[in-house]
Amino acid sequence: MKSWIMTKKTKTNRQLTILQQAALDALLSGTAKNPTEAARIAGYSGNNNTLKQRGHELVTNSNFKAKLDAKRAELAEKMEINAERVIKEMAKCGFSNIQEFIDKGNDIKDLKDLPAEIAAAVESIQVDIRHDSAGKGYTEKVKLKLHSKLSALNDLGKHLGLFEAHNKQLGESLADFLKDL
Repeated sequence: MKSWIMTKKTKTNRQLTILQQAALDALLSGTAKNPTEAARIAGYSGNNNTLKQRGHELVTNSNFKAKLDAKRAELAEKMEINAERVIKEMAKCGFSNIQEFIDKGNDIKDLKDLPAEIAAAVESIQVDIRHDSAGKGYTEKVKLKLHSKLSALNDLGKHLGLFEAHNKQLGESLADFLKDL
């Protein structure tokens, strides 16, 4: 007696429509920052509320979500991106110190001489060179902007759950206060 094993094609094995694939590509490439924008870029029509609904439908569609998750995992592995590495980069920004960039004469150090861990905190550098009218000299102004410490520390704190106990305590205090009213 022969036994047959039948495989059922599930929703996650189906191909994406052309619009779904375009939305997936927009999300993966970073062209779209959110599902609503991905729906618009992909070519879905409608006003902002309609596009918001289409975006929601995309990311809650099991087939679309499975393909998005698989592609993101593939990309993360290819780029060697993992939670530990991301947290370390946030920590570099969150725990940076402007004094690491300034020499004893209060000038900005040459960035190529700084260790990568310190230089990672730099968001931008702007150099403004102005020549005098006689052409005999110039002044140089250098602006160094670091990534936001507050933002990086806030993201780290949220990721590590550092604020949960505080928020719970605040919530209980507010509830007690409201009961007394």
